[in-house]
Amino acid sequence: MSEILVDNLTGKTSAGDITVTSEGGAATQSLQQGLGKFWCNYDQNGANTLRGALNSTSFTDNGTGDATVSYINNMSATDDICVLYNPSDNDSRSGASGEYVGNIRDNATSSVRLEALNMRDNATTVLRDFDYNYAVTFGDLA
Repeated sequence: MSEILVDNLTGKTSAGDITVTSEGGAATQSLQQGLGKFWCNYDQNGANTLRGALNSTSFTDNGTGDATVSYINNMSATDDICVLYNPSDNDSRSGASGEYVGNIRDNATSSVRLEALNMRDNATTVLRDFDYNYAVTFGDLA
């Protein structure tokens, strides 16, 4: 078994240009473009704690089911990034059943504002604090 130990990877043609070949060898992927630039896991239901994160140290509770997470290192633009968000619970409280939907309310280069919704019977949408909130951002850092 071979092992490579390094602290930094630098592209030969340009510093940020490192290409990874697919398992079948027919396609290539830019390593830099394929990396998540931010992720977080926070509790907005009572504890208001950030359990873990990359490129963030805290979040702001804007009200029920509404939070803003700030980036330490900004994104380069708002229109060429992808933010994925999912709220979730681990209990069976009354009123907790239904489909959970994560909405990207506002996307800025320095932060992302997230809304957590519980959609009951596909008729009523209710903002709600969830125990687990997971978000990740892909795109270019500034």
